Amino acid sequence: MKLLRIINKRYAYFSVIILLSGIVIIYFFLQYFINQETLEKLQNTKQDVVKSLDRGITVEFYPMVEIKELQQNYSGNVNESITDTTIYNSEEDEPDSYKQISFIYTSSRRKFLVYVRTDNLETSDIILPLGLPAFFLILSILLVSNIIINRINFKIWNPFYKNLDRLKNFSASDKDELQLTKSEIDEFRDLNNSLAELTNRIRNDYRHLKEFSENASHELQTPLSIIKVKIESMIQDENLDRKHLDKIQSIYKMINRLSRLNKSLTLLSKLESIEYEKKSEISLEEFITKKINDFSEIAGANQITIKTNFYSDKIITVNSDLLEILFSNLLSNAIRYNVKSGIIEIDLSGDELVIKNSGNPPKKETQKMFERFEKGEQSEESSGLGLTIVKQICSANKFDIQYTFENPFHIIRITLS
Repeated sequence: MKLLRIINKRYAYFSVIILLSGIVIIYFFLQYFINQETLEKLQNTKQDVVKSLDRGITVEFYPMVEIKELQQNYSGNVNESITDTTIYNSEEDEPDSYKQISFIYTSSRRKFLVYVRTDNLETSDIILPLGLPAFFLILSILLVSNIIINRINFKIWNPFYKNLDRLKNFSASDKDELQLTKSEIDEFRDLNNSLAELTNRIRNDYRHLKEFSENASHELQTPLSIIKVKIESMIQDENLDRKHLDKIQSIYKMINRLSRLNKSLTLLSKLESIEYEKKSEISLEEFITKKINDFSEIAGANQITIKTNFYSDKIITVNSDLLEILFSNLLSNAIRYNVKSGIIEIDLSGDELVIKNSGNPPKKETQKMFERFEKGEQSEESSGLGLTIVKQICSANKFDIQYTFENPFHIIRITLS
């Protein structure tokens, strides 16, 4: 999950908590405020009624003020108390709720039981007019804050994400330095400096390693060629006995294998540095047909039948030399690791090319065959780099390649998208 999404998720989580807490606080605050106002109103009304009674005036305003005169000898004791009560409203045909204070007023000649009431305003009665505006105010503040924070975060993190995209496309073979977007944030500046230093070091190390590989390959090729020439002349010597001739031929085979290995490593070095940039449009059907003709004699010598199924043609833009190497390796492998009187079947349909050959089950996991120096069977003619080169060519052209075994067929499936 992206960092900004995590921040937004947690902000939303805490915003909900704050919003719910605000609702609860507002509710209890309103309830407390209403109770205090009601009690204050009752006390003020009580004082006004007492003042009127002190002057001998008994003003009754039912149901807000109710005065009942008691007998002078009334001995009951009524403590002043505040209670809730309901009184039937005949006009609205429903009971009304009141909060009342009751007390006994006594003068020199008269005694009264007094009820002072006020409307019992429920908290729910003012939640809508007061609570809802407060709720939407808090919600609006949170939403606006979220928008502002998102815009600030986007502006702050935008250079980071741009640099991340450039870093994903970085290759050690790039000729130019990695261009990073500058930022005003100290941590991002430090990160940019570290990345620039690291990528430059990687490019330099890669260049030195590539130069060493090319120089080593070039220097090896010359003595190998000289050794081959001298061994060939020794093989032609009629004075050699059979024992020495067999040893020299064995050495000759090893020299040939070492020469092929050296060429394969040189090719891999060039592939990894993307030196095959010249591309052209090639018809796969036409190209495969030509390659099969080139390998027909070798396949016939091994009693191997090659079948093709061209369900549709596919025009691809690729370097012709690389495509030549790719199919040469695939077809030579299909012949080398086949069985006597075996089959090679090539299917081309849409974006998919499938090469199947009969053969013995692999001794290793099929996907490991793409790794360097991995071979399904021991072969003096194999360098162990054939499928590695095929994989590298596919990667350079953004082809997907899969190798599976479905008894008795080894299947190479290439998606040309």
